[in-house]
Amino acid sequence: MHMTKQHTILLLGLIFAQTVWLGCGTPRERSNDKMKAAILEYRDYQEKQAMLAMATPEQAKKIEAELEILQNKALKMMQEAVKEDPTNIDAINNYGLFLQGTGYPNEAIPVFLQGLSMLPKPPFQGEKSVRDSLQNLYVGFHNYIANCYMMLPGKADSALYYAELIKDEFPSLYAKIARQAGIQLQAQKKFDEAIKYFEASVDAYLPALLRNRNDENIEGNEKSAYNLEQAYRARAKAQGKDRPSKEDYAKIIAGYEKAIASMEKAGLGARNLPNYMRYADVAAEAGELKKADEAYRKAVELNTNPRNVAPRTNYGLFLKDNRRAREAIEILKKVVEDNPDYALGYYNLATAMIDAGRKAEAMPLLKKYVELGLKDPTEKKNAEIIKKEFKL
Repeated sequence: MHMTKQHTILLLGLIFAQTVWLGCGTPRERSNDKMKAAILEYRDYQEKQAMLAMATPEQAKKIEAELEILQNKALKMMQEAVKEDPTNIDAINNYGLFLQGTGYPNEAIPVFLQGLSMLPKPPFQGEKSVRDSLQNLYVGFHNYIANCYMMLPGKADSALYYAELIKDEFPSLYAKIARQAGIQLQAQKKFDEAIKYFEASVDAYLPALLRNRNDENIEGNEKSAYNLEQAYRARAKAQGKDRPSKEDYAKIIAGYEKAIASMEKAGLGARNLPNYMRYADVAAEAGELKKADEAYRKAVELNTNPRNVAPRTNYGLFLKDNRRAREAIEILKKVVEDNPDYALGYYNLATAMIDAGRKAEAMPLLKKYVELGLKDPTEKKNAEIIKKEFKL
């Protein structure tokens, strides 16, 4: 088994940062020396791993065999380091990280639990530097254990337990694991429990985004609200219903409103387009026409890419479906102007024209749709029907 690039980064960022080397003699010193030797083996491993990218197939086979040997040597030395001094919390931490990083989360968990058992319970006492050190270890072990459980099938509940204990320090970890727990529960058709965790995830992304406005948290925020919607839909389907109830729609809409508000509070309102798009579609489906209209308008406003036809198209069709054809025409015209080769844009604009009583103006648009649609596999069938129906 070989470490991936992600595992390499993990070990680089944590193993080297935490180990302190001393002389030899006491159990602690011997433990540290063995851990130092293990990391030297790991450095050799890294150097050989970097050679794989440029190696021939024959060379790669030889390098991979050497990598296996180096990794096993490093693992054995780490085991010996912990055995030499079972109270060496740095050695325990590094050993657990090595196991986790090399794809053995099940074996890493008891190692991290061993380290955690050596810590006093919070709140921690002593000088600030001591309290901070203990707090960092406490949070770190819970973080590692939660992530290890997430690597194991069906263990999201255990992961969530450890993530919840450090929710204030790592809201993004809790949000991510709560969402994953919801996904696993939904797959088991435990919809009520899944909904609870998706709601918890949506809530947790506010502090997560306020702390770190990275792409992972932005994407997680969007996905949590979407997962919540899908869980309500799945539950309705399991109950033999075509769509969620009015009360369920209200909760779905509330989920999107929270996700949107979290982004705005974090100063990321300009990246709320996906949330507004889904929010608008759900609100329209639920009959919340005012909310839908406002959300579609916001989505159009936020869309800075003229080639992204969805915001204007969806808004235009919403207006058309709600007997506001004249307004729809103005919106759908812009789609065609910005995307003259977009076949469906001409069809949508033409139908809005017809609804507005402007059939004569719609005919050239339908003709253009047929011309482009016959060349487009996704539109060809409908284009043939329109051509025949309108004798174009």
